[in-house]
Amino acid sequence: MARVPFTLRIDERERAALEDLSRIEGRPVNQLLNEAVKSFLMRRRPTERTLEENLARLRAYRKRDPHFRRAIDAFVESEASLDDPVEGEQVEGELEEGVPKQVPHLTLRERQVLDLIREARSNREIAGQLGIDERTVKAHVGRLIRKTGAESRVELSLRAGGPAQSRIRELLGA
Repeated sequence: MARVPFTLRIDERERAALEDLSRIEGRPVNQLLNEAVKSFLMRRRPTERTLEENLARLRAYRKRDPHFRRAIDAFVESEASLDDPVEGEQVEGELEEGVPKQVPHLTLRERQVLDLIREARSNREIAGQLGIDERTVKAHVGRLIRKTGAESRVELSLRAGGPAQSRIRELLGA
């Protein structure tokens, strides 16, 4: 590894202490500082170890999954927008044939999630089919519930109609 020079600003007391330690140890100040910095950087706290382990697992996954880049690109395309339709006031409304009435600001991803909710799919199934994280699905479902004024996912499913409505009514004995 190449060495990079840098300037370290310390006050007089610290400098005097380093010079004293240098005389006692019989080693140059810069060597003492290099060793101290290396020692500090090599210490890993539990959080740092966890982050490093997660990064290593992510790198290993990226090597195994040839579609990883495409999934990330799709996620960024669906999630990143300067004009976030979720921000602002809550939109109240009802669904008509699975499509929100008077709710003009559903994102493409929210429409996709809603279609899969209509098919009685679980968050895990939706995440797998759309190539997104299950937590992202939960966030989309939460936004759909807020935007439509539904009280729960079950109510959202009932309002959306489709196979989910029949299945819920069957389970409820209605």
